[in-house]
Formats: sequence, C-alpha cells, structure tokens
Amino acid sequence: KVAPASRQRLACFHFNGLAELAARSTLLLLASLRSRLDSEAFDYIGNDTPDLPLMSAVGFAAAVADAHPLVLSAAHWVARRPGGRGAVRELCDALLRARAGKA
Repeated sequence: KVAPASRQRLACFHFNGLAELAARSTLLLLASLRSRLDSEAFDYIGNDTPDLPLMSAVGFAAAVADAHPLVLSAAHWVARRPGGRGAVRELCDALLRARAGKA
C-alpha cells in the first residue's frame, strides 16, 4: 500500500502512476526514474539490509547512525543522528553545504 504522503510527493514531481510501482519494488521505481533522470543524480539513505540493493544502485548512498552494520559499511556517508531523529535533515544539510562548496 502506498502512503498518501508518498503518492502526493510523486505527483508533485509529475511522476504519476509511479506510486504503485514504488509499493511493489523500490528497485523497479528507480529503474523507471532512471529513464527520466541521470542515475548519478540519485541519493538514498537507508537503515536496514533490504536497503542494500537500492544503496548500490544509486550515485550516493547514506546511512543513519543506528543502521545495520552491513548498511553502514555500504554507505558513502553516515549521519551522526539515528533514524527518526533528524538523520535525513542532517543529510540534506550536508548535501546543500557540499553543493555550495562549504563541505
């Protein structure tokens, strides 16, 4: 089942119809998005072993501080904060700083 917030987010970016695909497989969703965008443009933050295939398929993989050890070792970057405690915000801030040349 697709969360209403996820469906709305996908629609906002004109990716209509992809919500059902995302519910079935995030790798299928990534493959569909790759046909529209450069694959190196994708970042992903994960916390558990089901995230590993997607982490290896994107240009930049991140992990939350309390992620599974295998996820931590697969990540290009690890947040100082645990999942649900601001790790995504920390990642976004780090990406914005890097883009502005203030990494």
